[in-house]
Amino acid sequence: MNDRHVAVSVMSGLGNRIRTLCGAIQVADSVGTIPDLYWPVGRAFEPKLSDLWQMPVREVSGMRDRMNRLRASKRWTEDMRDFRPSTGARHYIRTKHALELPAEYADWGGVLREARPVASIEHRVVANWESGLQGAPYIGVMIRANGLSHPKTLESSPVSWYLDSAEIARRELDCDKFFLSTDSAEAANQFVAHFPNTVTVWDKGRYNSKDGVADAIADLYLLAASTVILGPYWSSFVTMAEKLAPQVPSFDSSKSIHFTGVPTVATDPLRPWDGRGHLVDEAPRD
Repeated sequence: MNDRHVAVSVMSGLGNRIRTLCGAIQVADSVGTIPDLYWPVGRAFEPKLSDLWQMPVREVSGMRDRMNRLRASKRWTEDMRDFRPSTGARHYIRTKHALELPAEYADWGGVLREARPVASIEHRVVANWESGLQGAPYIGVMIRANGLSHPKTLESSPVSWYLDSAEIARRELDCDKFFLSTDSAEAANQFVAHFPNTVTVWDKGRYNSKDGVADAIADLYLLAASTVILGPYWSSFVTMAEKLAPQVPSFDSSKSIHFTGVPTVATDPLRPWDGRGHLVDEAPRD
């Protein structure tokens, strides 16, 4: 039996699943294998990973996941600071958090940047990009207002905060184009009423359905391709956008909006971290 084995069981929503999985892929790569992945699906979360991204994993059933757990010689939650690559160990990981790996491991965002969305999602990204975002700087806004959102998010990031913050960003950057990602038609209507030059997708799939999550991932890449991101407090979705484009400033209601460098603009929404040009040709701001 090949003892070079890593298994990971993810849980919760998209952002929590992806940050755990990206760390597990790093762990598996360091021992020379690819991980067994248990990615539960059902009414609460419908799409499989293979419906969303191409990643180096073996998707396994719940029964196989239970066998992996029983056979594991080492079981982990997110605290893997004591992990050392070993070909003689069978590792099992189960958590909804980002893995805490030894210092020599890179940030999990690198794995996310290497992943490629499936063709249907790439098509959605490019179609929306070409509908009014291509070739111009824009401010990315992500409003989380669905009743299923975390209470901390709903309490700390009301729609009024986005409206006020969007106005500050518009003045600071002299930019009046917006891309809006939201899970609430009411919030979308409020935002567009204040900022008519906004691109958004109105006919999204149901929350956590296969189409709904695919639409969310398309939004994710378009947010990451923006000049600045205004997002909800306590959101793993915004964290994913930050990992896709680490050089893009991101603000939530816990931060004061203040720009200290030259803003950039993406040239490819499917690679929002790469090939970014300066929004303005001037020295960094104080």
